Amino acid sequence: MHGKSCYSLGQYAEAVLAFQESILLQRTFAATDSEKEDLGISLHDAASSFRALSKYTEANAAATEALEMNHGRVFEHCDSAPDFELCFVCQRGMTRQSLGDGQSPLPLS
Repeated sequence: MHGKSCYSLGQYAEAVLAFQESILLQRTFAATDSEKEDLGISLHDAASSFRALSKYTEANAAATEALEMNHGRVFEHCDSAPDFELCFVCQRGMTRQSLGDGQSPLPLS
């Protein structure tokens, strides 16, 4: 919640910190819980924040992991829904699906 608020206010560095903290905690829970949706959403949101900071390597890593956790599909809880083309992460998922390849990372634009 804090990360999303910071992102909405354009405070991307603070958003990244909040998402990273959330991801650390959720990785602990995901190790013992088969439901990993919250971790995927946090990775999705962190990727967008990294991209806003022009940290493309980190954005790509977070986006790739988020998409892998979500089986290459767009995220229902994405703030850009239903226009997923506005979301950097979900747009990559849509492109992968249209290419028929959910495995290969796509370049950041």
